[in-house]
Amino acid sequence: MAAAGFSNADPRPIAQAAPYTFYLPHGARIAAVGLGDEVKLIFEYHGPVEEWAVERM
Repeated sequence: MAAAGFSNADPRPIAQAAPYTFYLPHGARIAAVGLGDEVKLIFEYHGPVEEWAVERM
């Protein structure tokens, strides 16, 4: 069994599946993100969990 760990989840499939409840900015705005900008990330936990395996920060 592989060791538990974290990775950053790709938000594009989530936004495509739930466009009205999961907002994702336009591609040009995402491409313009630079050093010092604040962004939200989704961390996915790879290991046994009781309820949720992801955390948005």
